[in-house]
Amino acid sequence: MSALSTEAADLLTRRFLTDYPLDAALRIEDLSRADVIAALSRQPAKTLAPVWRRLLPQTAARLLQALPDTLADALLAELSPPDALRLLGHMAPRRRREQLERLAPPIARELERLSAYPPGAAGRLMDTSVSAFRRTATAAQALQELRESGMKTARSLFLVDEQQRLTGKVSLAELALADAAAPLSSLEHPVTASVRPTDPEEAVAEASRSGGNLDIPVINLDGVLLGVITHDDVARTIEEDTSLDIQTMVGASKEERALSGPLFAVRKRMPWLQINLLTAFLAAAVVGMFENTIAQVTALAVLLPVFAGQSGKAGAQALAITMRGRALRE
Repeated sequence: MSALSTEAADLLTRRFLTDYPLDAALRIEDLSRADVIAALSRQPAKTLAPVWRRLLPQTAARLLQALPDTLADALLAELSPPDALRLLGHMAPRRRREQLERLAPPIARELERLSAYPPGAAGRLMDTSVSAFRRTATAAQALQELRESGMKTARSLFLVDEQQRLTGKVSLAELALADAAAPLSSLEHPVTASVRPTDPEEAVAEASRSGGNLDIPVINLDGVLLGVITHDDVARTIEEDTSLDIQTMVGASKEERALSGPLFAVRKRMPWLQINLLTAFLAAAVVGMFENTIAQVTALAVLLPVFAGQSGKAGAQALAITMRGRALRE
C-alpha cells in the first residue's frame, strides 16, 4: 500500500471512529487484535478515547497493552478516571504498576487515590478482572472468552449494554448446556442484588442473603459494572459478619482477635467494663437501701443470688434473640 493510500485509509478510519464510536467499538470487538492494532496505532488518543469508553473493559485493556507505549499513555490520560480505573483493573499487577509509573504524576496519584477504597468497603473485596459480556454475544463466543481469560472465580457471567451498564446475568451451568449459537440474551436472568463500591461489607452479606446470589456485582451510581465479589469472598464476609455479631453481643470490639495484644484488648474493652462496673455499683446501692429489711428477713438474702441469676439468664436470652434478628435482618 502506498503512502497516499495509507493516509487516505487512516483519514477514513478516523472519521468512522469519530462519528460512530459505538459501531466502531462493536466492530473492533469482533476483529482479531492484530487486525485492529495496525490501524488504531496511527490514530490520535483523542480519536480513540470515545471508542475505548464503549469497548468491553477486558477488550479495551488487552488492546491498550498492545498499543505503542506513548499512545497508550496518552489514551489513558485522555480517559476519565473511572474509565481508566476499569481498564487498569483488567491488567496484571506488574503491568498496572508499569502503566501508572509512565503516567504524569498528578494523573497517577489521582488514579491511586480513587482505587484505594476505605477498610471494610465492598470495593476492597471486588475482583475487577472478571469479564463482562454483550447480550448479543453467543454462547460459543462467551465460552471462548472464558477459555482465553482463564476466569475461574465467578459462577455467573454478567451482561452489559452499550454504556457498560449492568443488565443481567447468565449462570455458567446454563451456558455450558446451551446451544453454541444461542445469544446470551436468551439465557439472561435479572440481577436481584448488587452493591456500590463504598457500601460496607455488611451490605455484601445482606445482598447475598436476600438474593441468594453466589456472586455479587459491584456497580457505580450510573449502573456501570465495576467488578464482582465472588462467592468465596461473599462466604468469608458472611462468616466474619456473623462472628462480629457474636463479639459485639458481649461487648467485645469488632477489631479484636484471639491473638490481639493485651494492651489493645484492654483499651477496647475498658469502656464497656467501666459501664458494667458502674451499673453493678448502682445495683449494690439499691440493695444497700434495704439493708435493715434484709437483716430482719434473712430469706431475702438467700433469694438475692437467685434473682440475679434469673435476670442474667433472661437478659442473655433476650440478647441472643436480638442478635439472631440482626443476623437475619428481621
